[in-house]
Amino acid sequence: MVTVENMKSAVGHKARITFDDDSVEVTFVEAYQYEADDDREPFLEFTPNRVDYQSSIKDIEILD
Repeated sequence: MVTVENMKSAVGHKARITFDDDSVEVTFVEAYQYEADDDREPFLEFTPNRVDYQSSIKDIEILD
């Protein structure tokens, strides 16, 4: 699982995201979201219209 710092640093960049099932997606990371008073874990928003939670992301490699 990636760290919150890795997630935040990927925002605004093209990145290669490796998921827990070892699938890989190259995408633009649009936003990091987390609300302390929310029950959900931190997540990233990707292009196009995809959201993945921290626990499902194994690695993030910034490409640009």
